[in-house]
Amino acid sequence: MNMLAPVAILVALCIPVDAGSIWNAADTAAPFAIRFNDSDVTGTITVTATNVVVTDDGNANSRVFADDATPTLGEVVAAINSATNSAGGKNFEAVLWAGIAADVVTNSYLIVRSAATITGEWDYGVKWDTSTAKHYDSAVGVLIGVSPTSAGKIDRIFGDPIGTGDVTLSVYVDGSVKWSRLIVSPVYTTPASTTIGGYTVPAVTNTIITFGGGTNAPATSVTNTIVSATYTVADSVNANVTDNSVAFDFRVNIEVGNQPAFVRAARATTATTGGIGISDTIR
Repeated sequence: MNMLAPVAILVALCIPVDAGSIWNAADTAAPFAIRFNDSDVTGTITVTATNVVVTDDGNANSRVFADDATPTLGEVVAAINSATNSAGGKNFEAVLWAGIAADVVTNSYLIVRSAATITGEWDYGVKWDTSTAKHYDSAVGVLIGVSPTSAGKIDRIFGDPIGTGDVTLSVYVDGSVKWSRLIVSPVYTTPASTTIGGYTVPAVTNTIITFGGGTNAPATSVTNTIVSATYTVADSVNANVTDNSVAFDFRVNIEVGNQPAFVRAARATTATTGGIGISDTIR
C-alpha cells in the first residue's frame, strides 16, 4: 500500500485554489436573488420605476416604494417572501445578494424589468440602477439551496467606477462591513479664464494737422480717440482641468467562509459607467 497517498490527498485538500475573478459593470449587480417553489403554477416578477410586483398563480402582490418614507431593500425582500397565491400559500423566496437590508430602494433605484417567469432556480435578473443608486456591487460565490457557497476569502478588489465624488469602498460579509477604504476623488478645477495682469488703457486724444499745398492755404485737422478699455487674458494652460479617475487594485485577505458577501464602491456625487471586480480563493 502506498502510505503517501492519504497524505497527498490531505495536502491537496488544504491547498487554496484560485476561483477566478468576478466582474460587474454598471447596471449588472443583483440586489437580491429570487426563486419560485411550485412547478405546477406560474410565478412572475415585474419591476417598474415605482414598485415591484410578484404574481403567484395569477394573484398579484405589489410592493410600492412610496408606501414607506424610506423604503429599504430588506422591506422589498420581506414583501416578496410574504407574497401569497389566492389560497394564501407562499411560493416565492428571496434572499439578499449584492445588497444589505438597510439599502434604500426608492423610485428608479432598480432597473425596470418586464414580467419574467421565476422558476425553482435562483434568478438574479433584478438589477441595481447604478446611476440612481450611485454604487457598484459585486457578489461573492453562488447560492446552493438557501445558503451561499462562497470562496474562503477575497484576495483582490479592483475596478474603475466612473463618476464624480469620493469613493467609499466596502466589503460586506453577512450584512456587516468587514473592510473599507475611502478613495478621495482627485478633482482639480480652475476658471475657464482669468485676468492675468489685467490693465486699463486710458483714453488718448491725438490731433493730426495737415497743411494745404499753397503758401497761405488753411490748415485742417483730424482728431483720433483711443477708447479706454480693460483687457482680460484667458488662462489656456489650466482651464477646466478635471480628473475623476479612481481606478484601484487592492490586494487584501478577507475571510468570507460560506456567508453572503459582496464588495461595493459607492460614489458620493454621480456614477455612470465602469465597474468593480473581485478575485477569490476556495480553501
